[in-house]
Amino acid sequence: MMEQNQSSQTNTRAWMFDALMECGQKLAMANHLEEKINGIRSKLDETEDVEEAYKLGEKLSHMQDLVQMISDDRRKLMDYIMSEAGTAEDEERCLLKHALLDYTIACELYEVDTTNNELENNMLATSQTLAGVISLTLGLEFATCMRCLADKYKK
Repeated sequence: MMEQNQSSQTNTRAWMFDALMECGQKLAMANHLEEKINGIRSKLDETEDVEEAYKLGEKLSHMQDLVQMISDDRRKLMDYIMSEAGTAEDEERCLLKHALLDYTIACELYEVDTTNNELENNMLATSQTLAGVISLTLGLEFATCMRCLADKYKK
């Protein structure tokens, strides 16, 4: 089990919200790997070269192992977050997972073109949804402002 160090114990918001963002990043990594896995499967179906098929098969196997490792790590981190929250609603866990991935992807989209107001507005709206889901899942007073929620959780 992960242990909080002394500085994280005095700054609950930092570790809790950083851990949630880490879960979002792990979901995005697994998502990107799954896209690559699908591409490799297509190449495997099309190739007639035995050596190429072997190389693709090895790469496919390694990527599948990575997806499993990432997913296991994310589940462990989510278990820890839920146990530390105290008032967490486990039935909302899947909703939280999807909201974290949605927010992570919205941030990636915005990073593509930080001058695009639509992408920025989408990211901000997704942030509000994520805050609402976090507050429901962690059993906090409902909020749709990430900063406000983080400040309330710290107290």
